[in-house]
Amino acid sequence: MAPTIGRLVRAVAAVEGLDEGSVKLIARYAREAGFIGQLSTGGGAARMDLDDAVNLLIAVNGSMLAKEAGEIIEPFGRSVCHSRQICLPHYSFLTEICSKGRQFGAALGMMMSSMSIIGRDGISDFEKEIARSLGVDAANDIYSKVQVGVTFKRPVVAAEIWVRAVEQRLSESGPLPSGNRELIRGYFGGVHNEDCEVDQQISKIITTKTLRAVSKLFE
Repeated sequence: MAPTIGRLVRAVAAVEGLDEGSVKLIARYAREAGFIGQLSTGGGAARMDLDDAVNLLIAVNGSMLAKEAGEIIEPFGRSVCHSRQICLPHYSFLTEICSKGRQFGAALGMMMSSMSIIGRDGISDFEKEIARSLGVDAANDIYSKVQVGVTFKRPVVAAEIWVRAVEQRLSESGPLPSGNRELIRGYFGGVHNEDCEVDQQISKIITTKTLRAVSKLFE
């Protein structure tokens, strides 16, 4: 069953280490602005969908102040992928997520949706796609081989979606991480350059841990 707004708020607050009351306030502003569902069925609490979850993650991580949460979702969500860097040995739906012209909200939703679809083998569609792009076995824990992240930037609204392969080296105690190799990075939204009046960009990053924790609510 899809989660209620309360359960979604608690999950985001817990995984990101935030005060639950603060996340609840951000959710309220987002809901009042029409970006989080308010309709319920059967007289119970409203049930959230993945679009609601995407909008809450954008509001929580893209807002500089709680009161601007309802105003920042659309600029982030509609920011368009203008460029990307790719180093994939095999074609992957990651290239679709970060395709030029793709809106950030849609891209984030595609990624989280694939994480929430679990096969009979207990492996998500996302894990299978990542494994396919690397040419490895998805039955092994793919998240020990890759790092997935989303970067939110302010005050110039911009975002990045990226996936890195964790290179390993052997030691007497077993494999150890020895570095990262970026597989793909998509750039969404504004470009911070010399013509910009703002002389700083503040970044906030969420990774696989947050994306999986929230996606898990919709399995």
